[in-house]
Amino acid sequence: MTDWSTWEGVTLDGQLNIFDYDKQPFKITKPIRLIELFAGIGSQAMALRDLGADFVPYRMVEFDKYACMSYNAIHNTQFKPMDIKEIGGQI
Repeated sequence: MTDWSTWEGVTLDGQLNIFDYDKQPFKITKPIRLIELFAGIGSQAMALRDLGADFVPYRMVEFDKYACMSYNAIHNTQFKPMDIKEIGGQI
């Protein structure tokens, strides 16, 4: 059996260790503008909220009127039902 505790800092021939490189931390300086396609009740917005991310629900695309009503109630928005086919190049 291999004792992995003795392998600290060891690299194998030609193998890179991603933890050996210092990277600048990624920092978001403005709120994320969230566009949810096929939104349902807004799982993406819920995930961002639960992570503590600074975001703004910018656009929501959902054709089911009941899902839209649920989304609006959960996220305090006023989006209307819309079909993905209505989305064009200009928003």
